[in-house]
Parts: sequence; C-alpha cells; structure tokens
Amino acid sequence: MTKKFFSSLKAGAKAKIATASGLASAVLATSPVFADDDPFAKGQSAAQSFTENLRNLSPYIFVACFVIVGIMFSLGDTAQRKAMGWLPKIVAGIAIVAGAASLVLWISGLFN
Repeated sequence: MTKKFFSSLKAGAKAKIATASGLASAVLATSPVFADDDPFAKGQSAAQSFTENLRNLSPYIFVACFVIVGIMFSLGDTAQRKAMGWLPKIVAGIAIVAGAASLVLWISGLFN
C-alpha cells in the first residue's frame, strides 16, 4: 500500500507541475506586452503584398505559357493537339489569377 501511495503521489506531483507550467505559459503568452499590434492589420498587409507580387509576376508566366503554346503549334500534329488543349486552360488561369487578386483586394477594402 505504501508503494502505491508514493507512486501515485509522484504521478500527481508531475501532473501538478505540468498544469502549473501550462498555466504560467498561458498567462505569459496573453500578457499585454504581446498585444501591442493589430493582428488583422498584419494579415491585411500580408494579403495585399501577396496579391501585388502575384499581379507583378503573373504576366511574365502567362507570356511564357503563350510562347510555349506557340512553339508547340509549329512542332507538328501531336504537339498542336496538345497546344489546343492547353490554350483554354491558360486563358482560364489568367482569368482565375486576375479575378482572385482583385477579389482579395476588394474584400480587404470592405473591412477598412
């Protein structure tokens, strides 16, 4: 009986220490020192910078895709059929990227 009592006491002490350390870290993490910036402003600026980078980079990627499709048209019948299959997907990709970038900027503008 004594062995079981001390072993359970040790396990209980371990649990108490774990609970106390978890509580202390939670109190320290929610202190006002860490809450000086607006997290929503950081998220909004990150979304805006991502969409700007996407808008700046996407025309070059799309031009490269059109050049590759143009080269495929000149390579022969099989490549031409593949290029005809890729062309609508490239145009759809342009629409999706342009629409997504505009949509993110429009939604972020609603919350200002």
